[in-house]
Order: sequence, then structure tokens, then C-alpha cells
Amino acid sequence: MPLTVGTELVGVLRIDELPVVNRDVCDDVQPLLPFLGVALQNAVSGGANGTRSLDEASRADPDRNGNGSCPRKRETVLEQAREELERRVAERRAEVSCALDEASSPVFSLDREYRYVAFNRCHALAMRALYGAEIEVGRSLLDYMTVDRDRETARMNLDRALAGEKLLESAPSGEEPGFRRHYEVSHEPVLARDGSVLGVAVFAADVTERRRAEANRLAHLRFFESLDLVNRALQGTSDLEQMMSDVLDAVLEVFGCDRAWLVYPCDPASATYRVPMERTRPEYPGALARGLELPVDPETARVLEAVRASNGPVTFGPGLQQPLPAVLSERFRVQSQIAVAVYPKVSLPWVFGLHQCSFRRTWTPDDGRLLQEIGRRLGDALTSLRTYRDLEGSEKRYRTLIQRIQAAVVVHGPDAQVVASNQKAQELLGLSEDQLLGKAVTDRVWQFFRADGSVVPPEEFPAYRVCVTRQPLKDLVARIHRCGKNGTSDVWVLVNADPVLGRDGEVSQVIVTFSDITELKRAEGRLHREAERGSLLLDLFLRSPQLSEAKSTTACSSLPSGSRAARSASCTASPRTRRPSA
Repeated sequence: MPLTVGTELVGVLRIDELPVVNRDVCDDVQPLLPFLGVALQNAVSGGANGTRSLDEASRADPDRNGNGSCPRKRETVLEQAREELERRVAERRAEVSCALDEASSPVFSLDREYRYVAFNRCHALAMRALYGAEIEVGRSLLDYMTVDRDRETARMNLDRALAGEKLLESAPSGEEPGFRRHYEVSHEPVLARDGSVLGVAVFAADVTERRRAEANRLAHLRFFESLDLVNRALQGTSDLEQMMSDVLDAVLEVFGCDRAWLVYPCDPASATYRVPMERTRPEYPGALARGLELPVDPETARVLEAVRASNGPVTFGPGLQQPLPAVLSERFRVQSQIAVAVYPKVSLPWVFGLHQCSFRRTWTPDDGRLLQEIGRRLGDALTSLRTYRDLEGSEKRYRTLIQRIQAAVVVHGPDAQVVASNQKAQELLGLSEDQLLGKAVTDRVWQFFRADGSVVPPEEFPAYRVCVTRQPLKDLVARIHRCGKNGTSDVWVLVNADPVLGRDGEVSQVIVTFSDITELKRAEGRLHREAERGSLLLDLFLRSPQLSEAKSTTACSSLPSGSRAARSASCTASPRTRRPSA
């Protein structure tokens, strides 16, 4: 598009070469390409276009004879040309004005003194919204900009364009922080034929929403990356102290703060408190005495009460929600603090907090949201690890109790697999603890026999029966075939099995006790054999001749004295020689 000032062609404006990277802006400005050059041309040259055109028409319209000797006719032609050009200029200006006003992005042009040459309606509305200005042609753009930083940024960019540089810059504009808008501004110098710069054509695109969306995306990305770092620290160990140390190290990295700490309990009515864990930067050593019981003074109680009463993080420091405790600022160079209550399910609340010592920090809402989420996960981890520690202690006591029981004990899980056993059971069954652990009732290691010698099938094993019936089993006598260090052997046991039911009424464990009755069974066998032997001997004795003669002698001695002669004859007579009387 040629640009003219008076009778001079001052340059060519190619708006399609503007360094506008926003595609939406390019599409919006594209229809204006035929018009913006005309707007600048007419604005810069004023009414000179008509003069120039008339001069050209005068030179190009001699009389028909070629001697130019018809001044009246020449004046008529000039008048007609003037009218035609004025009509075209008016139409062109109306088209340009309409096209510029229909644009959804601010478009304007300035001269070398930063004065408006032309602007569209969108730019006028933007200046009114940002600075409360009613702009006019001929007035300086910089005079309307009431924010010093915005004015200096605009001046710097315009000076670069007036020096002949094409540039695209992004910067916020506006008075109130909540109403500031972000624009991508393209500056295009308008050049004369000799290369000098006559002014600047400016195209601006409002990218506020895009910038906000990008900022939100980056904030969400930082949020989840930070949580991932903390989660790895939470899940990296089952040791409570190591977990707290790893989490606080991660927090120092995530927030870029100088101290991270945990205080227990978060109870303003408590007489004392302690610091289970604290991590600091080397240049800012620990402010709290780790592990010691410290008294809760009034200032500490105020902090604990504020944190406990809040539903979210509480900030402490100049201009923040709560004043900073004097001891922290004076002795430990703390300039700002943020803290949140952590609520494990197995103890009183904790306090999770951060110190910033290197500068006076204003904690952002994103900082508070991230700290609260980390605190929530830390509370869950404290619950899990405290429960795990309690279970470990309970299991230790449980195992100690099992080991001290003088009977053989095997504990089965709900699937009837072995989960624990004591030394007596291992000796009785001829298996080590590792060999027993995880054994199922269907494993071939178990070989049970009934008292009659028949094999007990797996579905009748004590642990399995109790898992199925959920009823205890008492005084089952069985023989176990075992493989020990000294070869195979059998052992007789008296078995009792009891279910342990969970809250849902299902079997969580089965405790099976074995009493070794091998010696009892052996003694019983010996007694049985002795009884059989005595019975046999008695039978043989009762059938012997000596026993019959002894019986006869006993019978004779029991006769009355009056029959002494008959008794004598009867008793002296042998059964073999005795004859019946005639």
C-alpha cells in the first residue's frame, strides 16, 4: 500500500509483514490491510492529497491542440477532478473508519511525537477501561497512560519502532491489578522513500485469557509435580522418622523456603509441645529444639489456637493474617510463616509449617492450597505409619506370647495358610519356621491319620474345618507323619482349633494348638498289651489241673464236722480213682 504526504510518495506499508504471531489477530487484521495505509496516508497528509491530485490532473490535461491555451476549459476539468477526488477520499475514509471500528483488536497509528494519527473504536474502549482516558487524534498516547511502568514500557517499544525496528512485545496494561490486561503488541515503522521513519502503526491483541489459562495450566502442573515429589517421599519408607524427614526435605525444595517443621500437639490447652522433625537450609539453622518437651507460653498458645481454629493455612508476618511471634523474628530471623493443622486419625492434631527467613514473603493462594494438600496427605501417612507401628508392636507381643506358650501353636490366615508358629510347633511338626510359613492345608507336608489308621483328607484338617464352619474344634486325636532331621517318625497329638472373627463376622485367623500325647498313647498301648497278656494268663490258669484239685480241696475243707469221715474219704480220693457207689 503506497503512502503519500503532499506530493511525495513516502513509503509502502505492508501490514502482512507485521510480526504478529497470534493467528487470531492476523485473521482479524487481514481485512484491514487495504484500508490502514489509506488511513495513515490521509491522516499524515491532511488535505494535500487533493492538491497533489489536482496538480497531476493539471499537468495531464492540456487542450486538444496541445498548446494548453484554454484556461476556462482547464479550470472546468480541474474542478471536476477536484470534486471526483474529494468524493473518492470521503468514501475511502468512511470505508477505512468502518473497517477499523469493526475490528475486534485495538489498531492505531502514531507520529514521531507519539501523537495519535488514527485509531479504531476497540482501542478507544481499551484505553477507557484501562486508564479512564477519552483519547483524541493529535494527543500523545503517553499522556493518557497513568501507570508509570506501562508508560515507560510503551515509550521504549515505540522508540525502537521509530528507530526502524519491527517488534512484537507482550506486556500487562492497566491501573488496578485485578483489571490489568495482557496484550501482544506489534509495532511497524512507517518509512518514507528515503528510509526515514514517519510514524508507527500499532496492532494489539488481548491475550489476557490465554495468559491466564497458561498460568493456570502451569500452576496445576507445578501442583501435581510437587505432590508427586511428596508422594514418593511418603511411600519411600515405613520408618516414621525417616518418612517425616524425607517429606520436609521435599517441601523445602517445592516451596523454596528456609525451614519446614512439624509440631505436636496442636493443642493450645496442652502444657507442653515438642518438635518431632525439622529440616532447614544450612544458612538458617534449626529454630526449634527437636524432641524436647517445651512449655506452651501465651504466644505459642495464640499461634496454636489460630491454626487449630482455621479451616486452611494461616499466614504470619507483616501485612498477613496474624502477627509473627516476636521470638521467631528476633532470635531466628523469620520474616514470614505459614502453618496448617494436620489431623491424623490416631492422635491429636499436628502443626505443619514453613519459615521464610531470606525475605519477607507473601504467601500466595497456590502456596496455601499446596501446603494444605501436602498436610492432608501427611496426616494420612502419619495415620498409616502409626497404625503400622502399633501393629508391629502388637505382633511382637503376640509372637512373644505364642513363643512362651508350652503347647505347639500354629496360626492360619483366613485362607487357611500358615502365618505364624512357635518353636514348640516347629519341633513337633519337624519343620522350620520358614518351611511352615505360607503352607496351605492341601500341602503334602501335612499327613494326618485317624486313630484307626485311616488317612484324614485335607477338607477335614482342623484349620480348614474351622475356616468353613467358623466353629471351634475340640480334642481331636490324630497321628501325624513327619519328616525330621533323624528321618521319618510319627507323633500322636491332641488338636484344638479356635476361630478369630473380624468385625464383619468372617474368620480372620484360626489358632490351632497341638499337644503331644505320644507318650500317653505309648503308655496306653503298653497298658492295653499288659491287660491282654494278663487276661490270657488268667484264662490259662483257670483251665489248669492244679487249679481244679485246689478247688476240690477247698470244697472238702468246707464240709461240717459230723461228716468228717465222709469228708476224709472224699477228700483223699483222687478224681481219677473215684468210683460211683453200687
